[in-house]
Amino acid sequence: MNKKAKQILILGGYGYANAGDEAQLNYTYNFLAKHYPEYELKVLSPDPAHTAKAHGFKAYDAPRVAFFDANKPGKPYKCDNLLKKIRFWLKATHIYTNALLIRHNYPTIFLDDEAKNLIHEIKNSSLIFFSGGGYLTGKTLSRLWDGIVFIKLASLFDTPVVLSGQTTGIWQNIFNKTLAGLAFRDVKLISLRDKQKSLLALKEIGVNPENIIPTHDDALFCEKEEDIEYLLKNSSMNDEDIQKGYIVMNFLYFGQQKRRILINKMKSVIDVIKAETDLNILLVPMHKTDEEALENYYYCVEEDNSRTFILNYDYDFKKIRGVISKAHYCITMRHHPIIFALGEGVPTISLAQNEYFVHKNSGALDLCGQQKFCINLNDEEFLDRFKTLFNELINNETAIKAQIAVKLDELKAKRNVFDEKLREYLP
Repeated sequence: MNKKAKQILILGGYGYANAGDEAQLNYTYNFLAKHYPEYELKVLSPDPAHTAKAHGFKAYDAPRVAFFDANKPGKPYKCDNLLKKIRFWLKATHIYTNALLIRHNYPTIFLDDEAKNLIHEIKNSSLIFFSGGGYLTGKTLSRLWDGIVFIKLASLFDTPVVLSGQTTGIWQNIFNKTLAGLAFRDVKLISLRDKQKSLLALKEIGVNPENIIPTHDDALFCEKEEDIEYLLKNSSMNDEDIQKGYIVMNFLYFGQQKRRILINKMKSVIDVIKAETDLNILLVPMHKTDEEALENYYYCVEEDNSRTFILNYDYDFKKIRGVISKAHYCITMRHHPIIFALGEGVPTISLAQNEYFVHKNSGALDLCGQQKFCINLNDEEFLDRFKTLFNELINNETAIKAQIAVKLDELKAKRNVFDEKLREYLP
C-alpha cells in the first residue's frame, strides 16, 4: 500500500446551515488543528461555499456530491423509494469497483474526474474523521448508506476511520443493520454522544467494545459569542426585558405531523411557563426551517406577545450559544439547544416528538445526569409531566447546575481518553 500523506479528511452532518451541526465542525476542526498542526485538514462538505464562508477555511465536495450527484438538478439526495434505493446501490457498486481498480493500479471505467479524485484522496489520507452527529442512523438513511460506502472505501485502502460524537442505531431493518455491522466493525475508534442506546446498537452489530468510548456531542465545548445584548435588542427586547431575563424555547414542524396539534401542545407548555414564572420567553430557531412553526405560534396563536420574542439572527452557532448561555432555562425539541445549554450549565427540558429525538435527546441529557427531563410529546400525560419537571427545575435550580458542572468535568476526562487513543492513528 502507498505511503500516506499527512492529511486528514473530515466529514459530518454540517453544510446545511444548521447551527448545531456547524458547531460540531467548529470544535472538530479546532481540536485537530491544535493537536495535529503538521497535518493538512480537508473538510468535505455538501456545500463547500457555505462551509468556507461560515468557518473561514476552504472546503471540498462531500461524497454525497462527488459520488452520488447530490447537487445536480433532477437528482435529489434521498433514498425514500425503491427506485432511488436501487439507483444508490448501483452507483455505490460502480464507485467501489473503480476503487478496486485504482487500488491495483488499473484504469477506471466510466468514472468522472470528481469521483476519481475523491477516491485518490481516501487512498492517500492518513485518517478519515467523521465529525459528530445523528446522521449515521436508519432514520437518516441516505446519510447512513453514504457513510457506510465511505468507510468501506477507506478500508479498501487501509486508511483508518474514526467516528466522533455519534448517535447510532435505529437501524429500521435487518438490511441496514447488516450493512452497518459490515462497515462499523472496520472503524478503529468510535466516540458516542450517549452512553446507552447507541452503545447497545453498536454491540448488537458486532463492534468491538474496546473501540467504543461514550463521550459527548462534539458541539459541547464549541466557541460562543460573549456579547449578545445586541442580538436580544434586534429581537425587539428592551432593556427592561433583558434585565428581567428569559427562557429559551425551540420547536419545529417535523415531517408530515399534524401541525395544529403541535402548535396547541406548544401553547399549553408556554401557558405553564407563564403561569409559573415572570421570565420572558425567547423562541430560538436553530435552522431556517424552524421559523415557520415559531412564527405560526407567535402571529396566529399567541394572544399576548408582551413576554414572547423570536430571536432574529443569521444562524451563527456562536451567537445562539451565547444567547442560550445567558438563559435561565432551556425548553427544546431540537438536540443542539440541549448541548449548548448543558455546556453552559443551563437546566433543560427536552420535548421529543418521535423515537429518533427521544434517542438523541434523552442520551444528551443522560450524559449530565438529567435524563428524566426528556418528555415524549406523544404521551397522553405529557403536559402534567412537563408541569412537574418544570417546577423541579425552578425549585432545584442550584442543585441541578451543580450536578451538570460535575458531569461536565467527567466528560472532559472521558474525551481525553478518546484523544489519547486517537494518537495511535496519528503519531
